[in-house]
Amino acid sequence: MSNASTGPLSGVRQLSETAASTHMPSTDAGRPVARKSGSGSVRKSGSGFIVSRTYDSVFFIFAPVLAFLLVEFVANWDWALDRHLILGVEQTPVLFFITVWTNAHLFAVVFRSHANPNIFFRHRFSFIGVPILLFIGFLVSDWLIITGMLVSGLWAVYHLGMQNFGLSRIYDVRRGNPPEMGRVLDYWFQQFINLGPFLFGFCLMPSLYAVRRYREVGWEEPTVWLRSFSTVHSEFTAYIVSAGLIFMAFYLYSYWRLTQQGYRPCPQKIVLMVSTGTASVVAWGFLPAWKAFFVMNFFHALQYFALVWWTEKANIRRLARLENVAGGMWLALCGFVATTLIVGISSQLYGNDYIALRWTASMVLVMALMHYWYDGFIWSVRKREV
Repeated sequence: MSNASTGPLSGVRQLSETAASTHMPSTDAGRPVARKSGSGSVRKSGSGFIVSRTYDSVFFIFAPVLAFLLVEFVANWDWALDRHLILGVEQTPVLFFITVWTNAHLFAVVFRSHANPNIFFRHRFSFIGVPILLFIGFLVSDWLIITGMLVSGLWAVYHLGMQNFGLSRIYDVRRGNPPEMGRVLDYWFQQFINLGPFLFGFCLMPSLYAVRRYREVGWEEPTVWLRSFSTVHSEFTAYIVSAGLIFMAFYLYSYWRLTQQGYRPCPQKIVLMVSTGTASVVAWGFLPAWKAFFVMNFFHALQYFALVWWTEKANIRRLARLENVAGGMWLALCGFVATTLIVGISSQLYGNDYIALRWTASMVLVMALMHYWYDGFIWSVRKREV
């Protein structure tokens, strides 16, 4: 699994409410608005859910549960774990699926950036110039593409936690709490509950696989450092766990104090954080690397697909010129799924080997990095729209 070039499976082939926050749908949450239901906005309603009880439960809150059920089903299916020839690539079906799934979700951000004219025309350099410059850099520099692979894998893990942070902040605001109340606490909760288990678990060393590739450009020191670090990695576990437990006690105490100041506990947020936090601890800390990558990437991408579709479905329908077509919304959904799936499959087939297929591998790496960046950048821009 460590031989892929980009995204959360390249070792980890991977809205807060203020413009200063990064990653995920912070801005629509920070200022709840009422729009027409077809706009795909995070509508203001009395339910406390972003979309509806069923939609939120399946695609956001209990998505980790679905991921665990799916990975256990796959783990007991011999065919899925054996290598087969799939579209000309010899690979296990489980790895092929999760890589396609992950890369497809990376591309989905395009529907919020390039396909949204209100944002695109005001930030054309960010959406055109930066990717082109980065693509050219990856084409001409082995140093840059290797560094990009390393950054992409680690950034993916941080980005994953920030998505859960953003969703939790949306629920808090929809509960009627002030946008800033508890924000810093939730941010650090996600760092401890997501990055902590990742750092002491079985998945850190595979995620640092790209470090070894520096040998290909004549730099041996990172490989030497990685070997040394691997011998003492397990010794950090006790410190990380202790720090996490201390913070959790502080976190609960701080929220108890906030309730004395008028904070209203949000059921959706609590269940979401328990669900995603448990998934992170169990997956990163205790599961074999392939299961951990599968669980975390599956539920993260499921949340993202559901969120992008809900917020951008009217824009996608407009882009496909299906506004006046009977069943246009369903056709737009099919187009959205098909487009992201095709990109995901193409990325898996042609984007894994940066030596043999430098152009396509560079494009996939740019797509991954831009996804993580845009997910912070676009939501901040989006705040000024609402």
